[in-house]
Amino acid sequence: MPGTIVRESLTQLEFFYWRNWRGERINGGYQVNTQVVFANYWQMFTELHWRPARFDDREVGDGTALERKGRFGWELVLETDPRQRVTASWSQAAYFVSHGLTYTGDGDVTFHALPQLDVELLPSVLVAYGEPRYVLTDPDTGDHVFGQQRAFAAGTTLRATYTFTPRVTLQLYGQLFGERVTYTDFARVAASDREVELRDLVSTSAPATDTSTSRAILNASFVFRWELRLGSTLYAVYSRAQGADRTFGSLDGVSIPWTRGLGAASTQVFLLKLSYWW
Repeated sequence: MPGTIVRESLTQLEFFYWRNWRGERINGGYQVNTQVVFANYWQMFTELHWRPARFDDREVGDGTALERKGRFGWELVLETDPRQRVTASWSQAAYFVSHGLTYTGDGDVTFHALPQLDVELLPSVLVAYGEPRYVLTDPDTGDHVFGQQRAFAAGTTLRATYTFTPRVTLQLYGQLFGERVTYTDFARVAASDREVELRDLVSTSAPATDTSTSRAILNASFVFRWELRLGSTLYAVYSRAQGADRTFGSLDGVSIPWTRGLGAASTQVFLLKLSYWW
């Protein structure tokens, strides 16, 4: 029976295990999670899990499998009452490894401002450091070079839809995004090694080429849709994109070029598309 605080809940204990065609363990773990619907129709999902050491066969891009340390993680998703004019949700995941952390967060706030107007705001953030990541392949020796990555990204997306009639709509999309990625403590391994354990990595000097990057972008678009008749639709699209990218050597203090990105020259496109059904 529903209580005064919790309407319903479900708790599960799970185990899963994945291997690729070469027999390498690429995923798996143990987790316990709970999903709750509260009396006010808010919802929550939370999970604790443990992922043992595994191999990542997608990091390098050529099939080389890089060992990943075991990690402890916590996930949380919280959603407000979907019946209200303003709804919101936040989902986050935090993964802890030895000397490292990865945190991701994604939000969603929707305003049902008018029966014919919806406005949606989607912020996001990412912080990651402490794990070796693929940087480049040495052009002279063919060795794969890895580095301890420190990454930060933040942005927000705006979506709005105005419905004039069921056959005529106007959509607005805007995105502001920035990120920075730096690498330190470089190590290398021979490209002939198709399965790389962390102990196989040999310390090396920083590459001669720039490895750290940062960028800021601003994108916007408008889409007008008019369904002339069933199956026949006219689209008018305007899009604008601008941004700035920078590269650096092995530096920790790389900043996001917000000012340069927002002040950069823009690329603008206008398109018309008509599909007609005979």
